[in-house]
Amino acid sequence: IPRRDLSAFNVRHIQAFPDPEIAKLLEKVWSAARAFSGDKRERILKYKSLLGLDRIHSADLPNGRLVCQRTCLPCHKLNGEGGDVGPDLTGSNRDNLDYLLENILDPSAMIGRDFQLVTAITKDGRFIPGIIRERTSATVAIQTINERVILAAGDVK
Repeated sequence: IPRRDLSAFNVRHIQAFPDPEIAKLLEKVWSAARAFSGDKRERILKYKSLLGLDRIHSADLPNGRLVCQRTCLPCHKLNGEGGDVGPDLTGSNRDNLDYLLENILDPSAMIGRDFQLVTAITKDGRFIPGIIRERTSATVAIQTINERVILAAGDVK
């Protein structure tokens, strides 16, 4: 299964299997996923209790869209809108409150290998932080929060 086909939700479920071999394979293919601390688990439970169904159904959707545009879409795409640094949120499990709270309260707990931040250092001393989108023998394409930077492979330290 290509690692891009595994969502954070899938990885969390696979990670729950008490099998060290599965854990090793998962880390090799997808990435390491850290477990939630007791503090984070408590925060998730707190917000889950505050967000009952009646609250969710009476949510201010236009305000939620604005919050999403400011905080999520600079890096993530949703329905074709937004940045290209993080995973596309369109097909994610957004109707699952546990999934949402886990990813909002601890967004770095599950970062797939294809979305891990790197810093390319060039031979002329530039630092370019971003996500490696493509690597060939001739070039390295890095997606920063603002642009895609194509570097000659020989120029990268």
